[in-house]
Amino acid sequence: MQYNDPLDFILYLLLEERFQTSMVNFSLSEDDLRQILVHPLQMVSTDSILLGKPHPRAYGTYPRILGHYVREEKLLPLEHAIRKMTSGPAQRLGLRDRGTLREGAWADIVIFDPAHIEDRATYQNPVQYPRGIDYVLVNGVPTVVKGELQSGRAGQILRCTSECEEYTSINSRLNRRTIRNGSR
Repeated sequence: MQYNDPLDFILYLLLEERFQTSMVNFSLSEDDLRQILVHPLQMVSTDSILLGKPHPRAYGTYPRILGHYVREEKLLPLEHAIRKMTSGPAQRLGLRDRGTLREGAWADIVIFDPAHIEDRATYQNPVQYPRGIDYVLVNGVPTVVKGELQSGRAGQILRCTSECEEYTSINSRLNRRTIRNGSR
């Protein structure tokens, strides 16, 4: 089939794939990524969506940083990477009862082997669990045991705090200013 109108093709693709369509965009070089990763204010996150054939980062972001950039490249110390993934984002977003191991905090814990953690997700086969993660507790409930995903779901929606709203408001204003100035 040939489509003269791009919108017709997009609609066809969405229907054909039952709305499980996603996109992979290559916009950062490895050098850019390394420079960003070591910046003291950088926090690790992923915006991947688990629909259709997701971006490999959906399954591999955190293991890639811990295995490749920390262990193999020694780009940053393990404790700095862990902070960028846990207490750093929790503090920035005002999630006072998350991100640290202490009494009274929610037990969101990942037990992994630093010598063996490895992302396995690829662009061809992105739905692959990483190696080296033995246990995951979400809100104190085991969700991965001996590397095997358990059936229960213990997660919950986290609501934005006033610190989070202030942070997102500032970022939104900065993004609008960047777009208006033609820098983006």
